[in-house]
Amino acid sequence: DLFNMLADDRSSKAPKPETVNTELKDMYWFVRRIALAKGNILGAPNGQPPQPLQALVDLTSTSLFSSGPVASQHKSAASSELYRHVGIDGDPHFPGHVVLAFKHNVDARYNLYLRNGKQHHIIHVAFPHREDHEWGEEQAEFMHEVAALYKTVFKELCTTPCDRLRLVPIGRDHCPERFRDSMPGITYGGLVAGFNELTADEQDTVMKQLFSLDLFIPDSDEAKMYEVSLGNVLAHLEDLNGWTTPPFEGGAEEARREAHERLLEEYRREVERAQAQVAK
Repeated sequence: DLFNMLADDRSSKAPKPETVNTELKDMYWFVRRIALAKGNILGAPNGQPPQPLQALVDLTSTSLFSSGPVASQHKSAASSELYRHVGIDGDPHFPGHVVLAFKHNVDARYNLYLRNGKQHHIIHVAFPHREDHEWGEEQAEFMHEVAALYKTVFKELCTTPCDRLRLVPIGRDHCPERFRDSMPGITYGGLVAGFNELTADEQDTVMKQLFSLDLFIPDSDEAKMYEVSLGNVLAHLEDLNGWTTPPFEGGAEEARREAHERLLEEYRREVERAQAQVAK
């Protein structure tokens, strides 16, 4: 179907209409919100640091969200760096509502951490950790889990004040070795499939709220693969829409930018008010 086709980059297969809940033109504009950057989730070594009203996605395993100390639970380097940056690596436990949220393999929970005079918007999300042999030989099962992961992230985004998402692709510790060369296509296919599985109202909220989905790629060679793959996905959607020249969002695009600037200005005023209250 369409999503396996996207995962395969340049397949000529036509999509099955019953698998596509989103209008193809909306799907195209959703993918156009993806922006690639080199570096880890914090932008190191030379990238852009996290921005105001940008939710950072913390990808980890369900079992790690227990009542124990935070420092004893994060196993991945990405989570380790993120928790140090936020300032929670020394906490005795995660917030209670975060711990209670993770009862299933693919759950997500947003939390606003207030540390060192800064606001850190984090969406914790769990992905099943399995040994390679525990995954099927075909990509379908893994692709389904990837789509479910991103669906929960988008649903959780709708509960936040954020209009940007920042994430890194599913890492080697979660991906079967035989699928690693296909991860750029699987990532984009999973993002599109996760968006497609939202309700119409949720899709509308995401399209209105999400200004940019920033995908950070730590490895330079992988970054080139993701760049090529993204171009292929957009070309697929242009072909499926019957476009020889991609259209422009026009006024809608300008309205989104203006709304983003207004949201940032409101955020700055809120921060200033909070700082003034603390000063008193």
